[in-house]
Amino acid sequence: MDGPLKLTRVLGWIGGPVIAVILIWFSFRGVRIEELLQQIRHANPLLLGLSLCAAPLHLILRSWRWRCLLSPIRPRVPMSESFSATSIGYLAGLLPGRVGEVLRPALLSRRLRLPFAPTLATVGVERVILDLLTVLFLGAVALLLPSRLTGLDAGEASAWLPRFQRLATIVLGLAILALFVVHLAGRHREMIGERLHRAAESAHGRVIPPTIRWLASLLPGFAALSTWHGLALVVGQSLLIWLV
Repeated sequence: MDGPLKLTRVLGWIGGPVIAVILIWFSFRGVRIEELLQQIRHANPLLLGLSLCAAPLHLILRSWRWRCLLSPIRPRVPMSESFSATSIGYLAGLLPGRVGEVLRPALLSRRLRLPFAPTLATVGVERVILDLLTVLFLGAVALLLPSRLTGLDAGEASAWLPRFQRLATIVLGLAILALFVVHLAGRHREMIGERLHRAAESAHGRVIPPTIRWLASLLPGFAALSTWHGLALVVGQSLLIWLV
């Protein structure tokens, strides 16, 4: 057993840097280094420094939020593991097909022996639901701010502003309603899971029953949003992430 374990570790040590080099190459593909260096030399040092600080801070905050979403599946997931998987997933997002969104939970699931389906569900909750609702929420709030702060009352925009503000009010209401629905899904996940399993048993075919069972296996990923405290914490984290 010791031989295969050593071989696995050696391959891991070699494979990690190789993958990093490939992903960095994807990051700088099509970038002219001379132009990049010239832009850096003419950049505002303060803004450039803030930008460099914002990138790791953004990943740290996302890792923290994901750790909270994972807490019902496994309490106290190490922050180092969450940050590592998040960073690798974001860099792998440069590959075609949004590979990083699946790679991130797959890595954490393998490292910590977590069930893959609920771990994947937390990524879906994080990216599809929370990030989308945060964008809608912040966009709606921005449109509803006094026009003297946004400058939207100037020129041709002033004629469209009342319509956009009415639309923003509707979007804001729908975003809050959607968060409430997500909270209910987490709160009543066991009942929803039982009904899905019964539906899978009564369904026919090779595709529909496994699909329904797979949907039921995702429900534990909503558990962190089942309490008002958990929902408020995750929503607050999402707002902070987007502000950063």
